[in-house]
Amino acid sequence: MKKKYFGLALALTAALSLTACGADGKNSDSPTESAGNSVNYTEQLKKDMETYKQYVNLGTYKGVEVTVDKSKLDVTQQNIDTYINNIRSSRGEDVEVKSGTTKTGDKIKLDYSGTLNGVAFSGGTATDVQYTIGSGRFISDLENGLIGLEVGKQYDIPCRFPDSYTSSDLAGKDVIFTVTVSAIIDTKLPEYNDDFVKTIVATGAYDTDAQTTADFTKYVEDTLKKSAKESFESDKYSQIWEKINETTTVSGYPEDELKSVTETIISNVKSEYSYYGSYYSDIDSFEKYLKSVYGFADEADFNEYADEYAKNYLKEKMILTLIGEKEGVTVSEEELKEYGELIASENGYESYQKIIDSFGESIKLEVGYSVLADKVSDILLAGAVEK
Repeated sequence: MKKKYFGLALALTAALSLTACGADGKNSDSPTESAGNSVNYTEQLKKDMETYKQYVNLGTYKGVEVTVDKSKLDVTQQNIDTYINNIRSSRGEDVEVKSGTTKTGDKIKLDYSGTLNGVAFSGGTATDVQYTIGSGRFISDLENGLIGLEVGKQYDIPCRFPDSYTSSDLAGKDVIFTVTVSAIIDTKLPEYNDDFVKTIVATGAYDTDAQTTADFTKYVEDTLKKSAKESFESDKYSQIWEKINETTTVSGYPEDELKSVTETIISNVKSEYSYYGSYYSDIDSFEKYLKSVYGFADEADFNEYADEYAKNYLKEKMILTLIGEKEGVTVSEEELKEYGELIASENGYESYQKIIDSFGESIKLEVGYSVLADKVSDILLAGAVEK
């Protein structure tokens, strides 16, 4: 069972990601319970359903019309070849070719020095720079001037900096770049054969035990088809949710749960700051972290966002839970464990029980909702009318 469209519940998401990075993982602001206290998701689900009915008047969720493009499900041989060639490129070997003439798309090695009125300017000189012609990292005049140069020869390229250039000393100024291309870098790709397949599969980076090109090509095709289907269904679900959202009335939120979710969001970001804040030399406060990393004006702005995010999260949770009730969706202990073991495996835990030991029995509630939401999404997708 794999959750498709809903981010793993809030308390679980940040806790697992921070723990994977080596952080404590404990979050005193999040509602967890000791492993000794039993939590029954089925009982809690019944309570939630009764609570959510006080706030939600469900709209139309069956037979929702959606516009789809089934061609997005197609996987061509070109798609497969591109995927494989990207892997080959990542393992390519660069060879410096000391002759030839440059063209767009070439990766080159060059020396350059820029002068303004005969005087070198700051940042305008470098040696042994690797650059791909056409990448757009240089100003356009220099970019165009790199085309058609013979390797090993020195050229003077007249250039004009854009009027909007970031340096006021150079904006709109005419300069000369003296350039020498010392080599065109040719990337030799490894041959796609059985030995290559064995080498890359042995890295553990691919979820396959393929040992031949035929088997690995089939794995790539299946992977691309799965990805295409997930993308197609995600787009389809977004349309369904938009229609459900338009026709459903939400009059309020359970106060305690809203407060808990909001506090979890805030606590998660604070935990993130505690762990990652030291990586930023110019950030010495949580408010500065919020400004630099997330673009919030101040902590009050972030708190307002957290409250709005929590409401959107709860709105979706309440609606999906009540659709689940109407459709008779249940979540068994076996399904909880199956999904729990999946997220344990994906986040570097020995077992689902290790997650429970780390975060308390109440984490089962988050896992349970994940399973429920997955089942409801399948019902919505199956019931939609494609146009």
